[in-house]
Amino acid sequence: MHKGRSPATIVLALIGAMLTGAAVAVPSAAQPANCNQRVEIVRHLATVYAEAPVALGTASNGGVVELFISKDGRSWTLIVTAPDGVACMIAAGEDWNRLPTIEAHGT
Repeated sequence: MHKGRSPATIVLALIGAMLTGAAVAVPSAAQPANCNQRVEIVRHLATVYAEAPVALGTASNGGVVELFISKDGRSWTLIVTAPDGVACMIAAGEDWNRLPTIEAHGT
């Protein structure tokens, strides 16, 4: 873990990097164990962890990045779904903390 940074801050930085153009590869031919059709992953996250989507964005490669969090914040999962519907879980953890929204100041 990065010293002085909360897990939520690290994940938000990861999401920001992916949404601003960092490569997010989703294999479609040979799927790793953490990949499946999006509908199956969503069903798994809802059933096993009681997680639901709370944020999403489009990556530069056309994929959709989604953050799932349990209602009590005890667990979270970050997935990316390719245009063909194959989704991969790319990060997961515990104890999600929502940060207060801070307005950006224009210059």
